[in-house]
Amino acid sequence: MSMYGTRYILRWESEKYNHDYKILIKERDYTGEAESKSLGAAPLLRRDDSDSGISGTSLEMVVQADVDGELTSLYTVDNKLFLVELYKNGVLIWTGYVLPEKYSEPYISVPYDVSVTASDGLGILKNIQYAQTGTRSIFEIIKYCCDQTSLPLGFEISFSLLEKSMSSMESVLHQATLNTGTFNGMTCYEVLEECMTSLDCFITQSENGWLICSLVDVDKGGYIYNNQGAKTGNGKREKMVLGSTGEDCYPIGNLTNEIIPACKAATFVYDYNKRPSFLVNYNFRQLLEGWSAEGKAMYSHSVNDVHFVNLSERGCVYQRVDVEKTTQVLSIAVNCCSSTTPIYWGGNIPETGSFNITIKLTDGTTTKYLSLEEGWRDAEYSFPRSSTTKKLQMFQRYPFSESDFEKLEITADGFPFSGKLEIKFQDTTNLGNVTNHVTNVVVTHIVSGGIDVEATLVEAASENHGEVKIAFGDTPFTENADLLFNNVLHVKNGGFTSEWMIGEKTDSFLYTILKSVCSRVGFPRRMLSGVIQGRKLSTFMLFSDKYSDTLFHVKSASLNLLADEMDVTLEQFMPYVELSGETAESARVTGGSSSEYRGSGENETRVYQSGAGIPMRIRDLSPVELEADSVIEVDRMNVAKSGKATLQKVLEFMLNNGNVWTRAELKIVERYILYLGEKIKAGDSDLWDSHAFKDYLDQPVKTDSDVVHNSVTAKSLTEEDNPDNANTVSTRLVETGGGYLGDMDNVSDEANTAMRGSMLIKGLESWFPMYPTYSEIESLDNLIMPVFNTLTKEWQFITVPSGGANPPVSTGFPCTFPIILS
Repeated sequence: MSMYGTRYILRWESEKYNHDYKILIKERDYTGEAESKSLGAAPLLRRDDSDSGISGTSLEMVVQADVDGELTSLYTVDNKLFLVELYKNGVLIWTGYVLPEKYSEPYISVPYDVSVTASDGLGILKNIQYAQTGTRSIFEIIKYCCDQTSLPLGFEISFSLLEKSMSSMESVLHQATLNTGTFNGMTCYEVLEECMTSLDCFITQSENGWLICSLVDVDKGGYIYNNQGAKTGNGKREKMVLGSTGEDCYPIGNLTNEIIPACKAATFVYDYNKRPSFLVNYNFRQLLEGWSAEGKAMYSHSVNDVHFVNLSERGCVYQRVDVEKTTQVLSIAVNCCSSTTPIYWGGNIPETGSFNITIKLTDGTTTKYLSLEEGWRDAEYSFPRSSTTKKLQMFQRYPFSESDFEKLEITADGFPFSGKLEIKFQDTTNLGNVTNHVTNVVVTHIVSGGIDVEATLVEAASENHGEVKIAFGDTPFTENADLLFNNVLHVKNGGFTSEWMIGEKTDSFLYTILKSVCSRVGFPRRMLSGVIQGRKLSTFMLFSDKYSDTLFHVKSASLNLLADEMDVTLEQFMPYVELSGETAESARVTGGSSSEYRGSGENETRVYQSGAGIPMRIRDLSPVELEADSVIEVDRMNVAKSGKATLQKVLEFMLNNGNVWTRAELKIVERYILYLGEKIKAGDSDLWDSHAFKDYLDQPVKTDSDVVHNSVTAKSLTEEDNPDNANTVSTRLVETGGGYLGDMDNVSDEANTAMRGSMLIKGLESWFPMYPTYSEIESLDNLIMPVFNTLTKEWQFITVPSGGANPPVSTGFPCTFPIILS
């Protein structure tokens, strides 16, 4: 903090209780003598009423000027030049800065009064950009914003809200962490607003510290922290009795008693705040940061603020990112276009530039490629892409705007296993003067934009509470959540939050905050307003009404520091209560985009339970979760838009078209199946159970008995050549021959009479049996047998006893796989 020297001193005693008040007006880098000044009118310490959760405070002073223009230096464009400190009985109770625009003086001869207003600095935050990065605790985020006032104040934090894995000995703000990316582009004031609204709390300066308090916990003292965030003690919440004359706190004249009616409904909005892409620098605004480039791959950008990478002559760029196995639908999109330069205009100009997109997933052992027809597959695959080349004029730089780029989107099933995902773009035009331009590489899951919840409170009420925006909360699913969302909450150990509580029952973050807000606004509550006098007045305090034993807290106030009086608005405190009411939940709508590719492997059927909520695949639902009004959404093959219908409508359609047999229409009579009185053939018989399993066995099947077959009929089989290795026996068999192994063209007749335990060994011409024996000559007894290790997923070679001095194999060995006959 900068060094401040005292420039002016104002001192007085209050009229009723003789409090010793002192105001120091300090100037940055001032080293002169302090000058005592006289008050022109009573100083007022104010607190604002704000629905945003930021309850600012200010100090209004009237200072007597004895020399013409002597206080004009207080008017400055520097909003932190003059620091103001307010002391009560030697204790610092408030700190702020002189507001330049709140200075005024009369145009008369001296002495005259000059009006000066100082603010706690929270308003200054409207002009300061939020600049934190990385993952931070909510306390660190709030502290950063408060520190931009340059006031080194401590904190009192009062919350009963906790996640089930959190400690009750620490504030929730210190234990919940959040990715600061959710506040990109916002001012510190806007960040504070989002934090306060999302937590159903407020922030104000009280007793020379920042008080952050849940609106259902204003009756409870919180934890005290210094400006560095270290816990220094526990706060206490003192309650004053608001009574008649003779008490230490009493009304002056009459207080106005009003009833704030209950609200009809309240709407809660939780936007999932999706990240633009799993990839870093997905739009190349940070040059090639995060990308690997090979060959002719160069960063560029146009005069229209479109950033992209240029690919030519088989140049490529790629990026890898760690992903988790998931069933969530995947979307991969890219914007691209092509251009050519005038050197080609005299010859054949390619009509299109082309490149390949390769989408690969590997875990070090298994590698899968995303394809159009088969979804994720083992064989390599690339999506080809081409676009019409744009002719650039001589010496013309890329003139592209966003409208010049075509969008390609690929939708697919989620990742079949956890591993490293690689997205690669490679030029295939292979010409020096034809360039492919790629930007906005979006890799993400297709999920709704968030949740809207409307809570019905009092049907007979006339006004709604309005919309409450919840800026952060629990993730709808954990797989790849940190790649997908900015604003999901974690606990200190890195796990995702899921179960929150204010009382004893647990719920999601959204619904816990919903109940917190609704327990306040869902009931009528009293409001008192007027002037009160008291010994310990403060801009935040609790009052217990002497006549009704009702607890009130200060909503807004103007404290006269000379008269010990406060013009105040008090609101009845409404503690947290568990609610049981109706809520209507719906998925937030996000902007749709067309899909150029939708392969068979990516076909989806999704269900919105009761017509709302987060879409789920049918296989992820239990039967009890499917209701008649559930909305079923089915992707259409290679078509951008999906089709939707309720489960009830689907059933009616099937019944009306006669494609469903009902129990009434279908009958079984004497083992014949009848539909509307007509027999239906079943396979090779008109009896639906024409062959029983017992017909093929000599005895009943028991769990501890071997099964003895009457007979087994097998088709004749022979080996199909392995297309990759002529010396390797194939696992594919085709129908031919007499049905004996020795009848195969490449298997010796001896195989039909070989001893049990013999191995078929590949020779020059055919496979023949060899029964291993032990000759006691170790060097001659070891045949090398290749086996496939299912744990390591690798081929290995082991030794087996061969018997005899010469291993019965030819030049093809050891690239064979023996078959053991039994």
